[in-house]
Amino acid sequence: MLFKAVNLSQLSPFKNCINWLVKTINNEITVRRSIFVAAFLAFISGFNFLNGVNPGSRYMLTKTIVEFKRLWVSKSYAEEYAGNFDVAIVNGKYYSDKSPGLSFISIPLYVVGKFVASFIQFSDKTYSNVDSWAIFWILISVSAISALGVLRSHDICRLLGCSRASSVITAFVLAFGTVFWVYSATLFAHSVVASFWSFGLYHLIKAKDEASFSNLLLAGTYAGICVTIDPVVIFLLPFILLYVLLTPSIYKSGNSKYHGFVQVKKCGVLLVPFFWLCFLILLYNWASFGSPFETGYSYARVSPWQHWYHPLDWGLYIQLFLKMAGVVFL
Repeated sequence: MLFKAVNLSQLSPFKNCINWLVKTINNEITVRRSIFVAAFLAFISGFNFLNGVNPGSRYMLTKTIVEFKRLWVSKSYAEEYAGNFDVAIVNGKYYSDKSPGLSFISIPLYVVGKFVASFIQFSDKTYSNVDSWAIFWILISVSAISALGVLRSHDICRLLGCSRASSVITAFVLAFGTVFWVYSATLFAHSVVASFWSFGLYHLIKAKDEASFSNLLLAGTYAGICVTIDPVVIFLLPFILLYVLLTPSIYKSGNSKYHGFVQVKKCGVLLVPFFWLCFLILLYNWASFGSPFETGYSYARVSPWQHWYHPLDWGLYIQLFLKMAGVVFL
């Protein structure tokens, strides 16, 4: 006979496997854990220490703050970590030309790496033992933050009423279908800023349905952290405030005349942590560059826009096809 009768008992292991898979998919907690673990493992697989002068510029600031308790870096650090390229030079002193948020976040991780290096030897032959351990913990943490950002994209979709399947697809498209994964294990700012924005957006949406200001405080905090890492995102603030003002709220009382006051109060709660973190950046700019509104880009050794200058054909090639920088490559 071409086909033999199959004993149903023989299919029980397969059936059990299918049942387990269905239960897993239907378990929200398991799905969320799976998204985080899959994204995290994928991100750390691209672990590449300090891949370029951009992350090196951030790392040298972290190391200088911990080791020397100052903001300007030595010329040797500028050459070793930033290739004497991604630096700002003010009155003969070298600074990172990047916004310092990610460098500040990395400080406790550098301390952990330095502590571990005191009794465990680990070096990739490019960096010292302390650098190797410090960079290891920093990039592991960046990968974890990026994976949490992917997870929050799933959670945001669920808050907006999307199905579990479409929410999972959205998370994996963000993780593996965009340039997000390129920066998820480096000290480039892109994936970290995107992740903190997703944290803030999650709590901003959640604040609409919960009678507590804690979500607004968290949303403002995460938005402020984003600005410390990349000040350009401050231009999103008016849209955030507009959302808070126009979104119906559980805080609304029976007397409609108090509704406007409550909405303004919500904006104030959100802005308190946001402005405190912005003040930190203004203080850093004043201490480093002499003015709260001056940044390292004003004194950058190489302007990020110089490649748009003549000749135009070469500038377009740089912006589109240069390895690790061009749009097509990313």
